[in-house]
Amino acid sequence: DRNEVRRFFKVVLCLAVTKADEFFKLVDESKSGKVACREMSRCLAPYLDKNYRPEADEVLAQEAAARAERDREKELKGYWELIGTRAYDKGFRSVGQLMLQMDKDDNGQLDRKEMRTFLTQYVHFSQQTADRIFTLLDVAQRGSVSAKEIRKRLEPYFVKVLRDPGHHVADWRSAAAAGG
Repeated sequence: DRNEVRRFFKVVLCLAVTKADEFFKLVDESKSGKVACREMSRCLAPYLDKNYRPEADEVLAQEAAARAERDREKELKGYWELIGTRAYDKGFRSVGQLMLQMDKDDNGQLDRKEMRTFLTQYVHFSQQTADRIFTLLDVAQRGSVSAKEIRKRLEPYFVKVLRDPGHHVADWRSAAAAGG
């Protein structure tokens, strides 16, 4: 706790209580008034461990971030498949039609409310699931996500395969020449 940190700073490091309090504020990220030993050792390692390598922490942090991003993308992919399939089943035949329904104010951004409304009304997700999807998309925590990005992710569910006109008309060249 804070008093233990103060004693440590005073007795071991010969530093003032104000320095201990500043340090404690930095380490106590949860503002609980207590700091776990692991947090403390992580913060002090660069100064107390002769073998400390900051690049090792950086590599671990990068690996953790990459793992988290892969997990996020995997979870989102499952949601995109459900959204695309259910929206198509609900009668949406183009991603443009879908986006008109999602982005009601047509500002190119979807806020949590717009996303929640669409996902609960048309795709029949729970409010919690709709909010989870929004949170996964709003990585920067700006309170909105790009409609363009959503469009890009949902487009594969609405793309129609173009076929050779010969499959539809026996002699398509003569039909085109005849104006039909």
